[in-house]
Amino acid sequence: MGREQCPQSNIGTDSWVETAAKLGIDLGWLAKNKIQSASSLEELDLPRQKRIVATVDDFLTNPDEHLEQFLSDNLYIVILPANKEKGRLRRKTSTRKEALEFIQTVPHDEYKYLTICEDMPVVYTGALTISSNETIYAEVAESNVINDVSHGRVKIEGSMRNNPYTGIMKYTTNDEKLRKLLWETLQCIPHEVSENSRIGRGAKYHPGYYEFFWSLINNENNLRLIFRDYQGAEDFQVP
Repeated sequence: MGREQCPQSNIGTDSWVETAAKLGIDLGWLAKNKIQSASSLEELDLPRQKRIVATVDDFLTNPDEHLEQFLSDNLYIVILPANKEKGRLRRKTSTRKEALEFIQTVPHDEYKYLTICEDMPVVYTGALTISSNETIYAEVAESNVINDVSHGRVKIEGSMRNNPYTGIMKYTTNDEKLRKLLWETLQCIPHEVSENSRIGRGAKYHPGYYEFFWSLINNENNLRLIFRDYQGAEDFQVP
């Protein structure tokens, strides 16, 4: 199955670790989990947010080559100072021209590195768990916050659960759009299907816990699936 190549960015974890360290609390394990999650998403070849890291000078040498890697024109830019006493520069831009102009205005002797990632409006957010016993459960809700479902902050609008013996999926919603989103999310998970099995039955999906969201590209009516987190099956089981 073909899937998009776009590295993920989990914005926020670094800030938690830095703040906790100032209070004498060690959250190094959280940063480690973040790295492991991003690596696992890449190994599973799942759709992820595009993110680049470069020096300011390298970016400005050939900005088009860097910016053409993004599907979305909406970008989030963070520029790091050479001197730690200076703060980071952040900017959300809606066009590539605006992004380039912002980076060009930065004093290059004071700011050396930059990170750019896609900043796409989130429409639906959800979570998917696949147990080692092949039980599948997924849920989704309409929300503009990527982790609302995983944190239990919104009412679930649709869920999907399989019968591990027959492979038949049962949905809690009659909304065809939500059913399609749940099914297409599952089909992005690496899986094997027996030649003699019917579509949706007999498939063995890579076990684990997945967080995902569906976003808009350039504010158009074109939804794109993004996975933001993965944890191994040994840590999560479907009840």
